[in-house]
Amino acid sequence: MRFVHVSDLHIGKQLYGYSLIDDQRAVLQQIVDIARSENAVGLLIAGDVYDRTVPSEEAVVLCDRFLVAAAQICPVYLIAGNHDSAERLAFCRDLIRGERVFISGADHARAERIVLQDADGPLNLYLLPFFKTSQVRTKYGDPHIDTPDKALQRVLQESGVDPGARNVLVAHQFVTAAGVELQTADSEEFRPEVGGADCLSADLLKDFDYVALGHLHRPQNVGRPEVRYCGSPLVYSESEADDRKSVTVVDLGPKGTAPEIRTVPLVPARPLRVIRGKLEDLLAAAGSADVSADDYIAATVFGSPVDARKRLQAVYSHLLNVKYEEERALDADADPAGRLAELRQQSPAAIFADFYRKMNGTELTGRQQQEFAAAEERAREAAREAEGR
Repeated sequence: MRFVHVSDLHIGKQLYGYSLIDDQRAVLQQIVDIARSENAVGLLIAGDVYDRTVPSEEAVVLCDRFLVAAAQICPVYLIAGNHDSAERLAFCRDLIRGERVFISGADHARAERIVLQDADGPLNLYLLPFFKTSQVRTKYGDPHIDTPDKALQRVLQESGVDPGARNVLVAHQFVTAAGVELQTADSEEFRPEVGGADCLSADLLKDFDYVALGHLHRPQNVGRPEVRYCGSPLVYSESEADDRKSVTVVDLGPKGTAPEIRTVPLVPARPLRVIRGKLEDLLAAAGSADVSADDYIAATVFGSPVDARKRLQAVYSHLLNVKYEEERALDADADPAGRLAELRQQSPAAIFADFYRKMNGTELTGRQQQEFAAAEERAREAAREAEGR
């Protein structure tokens, strides 16, 4: 039984003000094509379908067309993530089940079980939308459910998971394992830590032959290959610029045999590039073998040249942001103590003006200088009053 596992679509997401809807349309079509070419029996979507709980109209339209196209290839099994409004996502769920789209949204008390059948017998597919410990505690009125693990134990108990059966779980949570450092990205809303308040133990998932996880945007296994984050289909932050996005394909055989797990790459319509260097070098890089003028560009400029952003925008049509970096900071022989001594000889106004120039590529206006001077004087007055007390 072969599934295609995806998650964290974040349909409707923007990146530094740029709409990604066209990029998402292209990559969602790739997912449909992969489901077709792989002869998948199901497409598993492990949460965060939308980027917002109230998605835009164009996001809803794109999601609608994607689900319609995917359901013509194979059944779609979809859960709500923390970015989704579970109730909105599950609208008309009972009606569209007949069209091979299965949505699990707002029930935090148990995982929904769907029984599938192939030559190796029945397979239980469990759909578990994102939940918080407090939601499970309230649902069952049990004050002892005070940790994520206790909440998951209760949910699985109520779901009636049979350890002897073939079981697959689709979930959207932070799952951790001893000795495993989760690979996070800047595009994620929350950062998990082992032992943290939102983390679930992978040991509690031992009765599942495969766990299709969503929540983290980088593909990775947790404790064992069968517990897997497939990652987001697109790069959603600079920290992921070097990542190679993919979907996960899993083949499940008879109970007791390890599933075959592999990835199929996804190709972005417009990649995100992080470029660093002197301004003239960055301008000259456009159209090179590594960088296109039409790519999403995050630039770090050495020094503090005036009008750097304006000049970069004239070359790169999708410039995301510009950072500035002192060239001396790249020097292995740089003297931090000496630099600190230099700063102590400068006035706060001079230090701030230099900082503003580096961050914005332009000088402070006269009005801004006056506002800073007034703020500095208020700070000095507050300090004098504090000393007087």
